[in-house]
Amino acid sequence: GNNNVDTTGVAGNLNITKLLYDGGKSVSNINQASAYALSLQASRRNLGNKIASDAGSTWINIWYLKERLDLMNARTKKLNTLIDKMERMSLSGMIDMSVIDGSRAQLFDIRIEKNKLEADFEATKVRFFRYFSQEPDDLIEPSFLLSVEKTELEIQNWRKAPILEKSVADLIVARNEVLGAESAFKPNATARAGISTPMKDGDSTDKSIGVLLEYTFGDGGKRDSRLKAANAKLKSAEAQLKDTHLMLQAELKSTLVQLNSMNNSMSLLGKKIKLNDANVVTAKSQLNTGQSTLEDLIKAEISSFNSNNKYLKMQAEQHALLLKIVTLSGALGRNLNF
Repeated sequence: GNNNVDTTGVAGNLNITKLLYDGGKSVSNINQASAYALSLQASRRNLGNKIASDAGSTWINIWYLKERLDLMNARTKKLNTLIDKMERMSLSGMIDMSVIDGSRAQLFDIRIEKNKLEADFEATKVRFFRYFSQEPDDLIEPSFLLSVEKTELEIQNWRKAPILEKSVADLIVARNEVLGAESAFKPNATARAGISTPMKDGDSTDKSIGVLLEYTFGDGGKRDSRLKAANAKLKSAEAQLKDTHLMLQAELKSTLVQLNSMNNSMSLLGKKIKLNDANVVTAKSQLNTGQSTLEDLIKAEISSFNSNNKYLKMQAEQHALLLKIVTLSGALGRNLNF
């Protein structure tokens, strides 16, 4: 018979391509992605830092508002009792009515301030609920995240501030956009190698190797426009970083000056409070001997109230200044793991 032999084969192709040069476009894209990630992280930390600062400020405000209202309620009750005694004495002609009127006027000043504080307290309660989802009942005194003694040390860590990190990350993004835009003006070089196996036995194996060069000579000005925009963005980012740098240092230094002044003033006011409290005790003890009058006692009580009220206001301001420093430096967010 006839012996028919069919020979069949399978052809195979293998091609390898390797980028040799692209004018820095690939590196720019990688760096750009990393820079965007850094920028997003810095934005998240900055936002978390701000929210924590706003929440902390609300807690501080409502605490000291409540303390001042408690002080006013207690002192107003005491002054009302003393003025009632004076009025009874005036009926018998022992005290001139002008003295009582002067005391009442001072008491009205306290009530006017109290009305304003009550309105501020109600408004702050709304903000408090927004941050903590509860009413400000049985609050504990807000603690200091940073001691007064460590303030200057913390200010030296200003380079870790989230707002500065964000500006640096934005600058890196802008620089890589310029590099990416510049790479469009450069050629691309790609190495290619290939091999093809034969379909049939006996056919030759084809091999190829070469380098592909690509360059765009004209694109209607698109590359120029992109580069111009990238350079403008870079200049803006550089200016923003410089401005942020100067603003941050200026704010921290000025806040530290305010804080030191506040600490000195509080020390002096603390001594005045002790003197005023001593005057109240003296005026009370001398009433029975006739060495002092109810008018003297009321004046001493009002002076004592004014000093204590002012001290609470200064404590709140001191707390706010420390909060501002830990917020600007980023210590607040770092302590809360933002």
